[in-house]
Amino acid sequence: MRPVDIDRLLADNEEIPPSSGFEASVMQAVLQEATAPPPLAFPWRRALPGFMALLAVFAVAIWNGIGALNDPSAGAVFDDQVRALLDFVARGEFQWIAITVVMTIVSAVVPLHLMRGRM
Repeated sequence: MRPVDIDRLLADNEEIPPSSGFEASVMQAVLQEATAPPPLAFPWRRALPGFMALLAVFAVAIWNGIGALNDPSAGAVFDDQVRALLDFVARGEFQWIAITVVMTIVSAVVPLHLMRGRM
């Protein structure tokens, strides 16, 4: 089609009647949406014990972390762990783990992104 043909078709003031059953299907969808039950509320009362337990775990971890700062041997253990981690990275093994983690994330995120874009 040429632009002139498109302009001619769009310039016509001829009304286009809806297909048979279109109005009924739209009204049925509107009625169904209007009579649908409200969405479920989040069960805060059931989740509250879990949140409280999580808060307690964080409090204990912080308490133990602060207590470890006063222990002189904890600093030596931390230094040994940091030194071991740096040796591990220097040997070149860490790069393969990082590449594997990145490829796993990419292989999970890209298909999800593509599916959401098409729907």
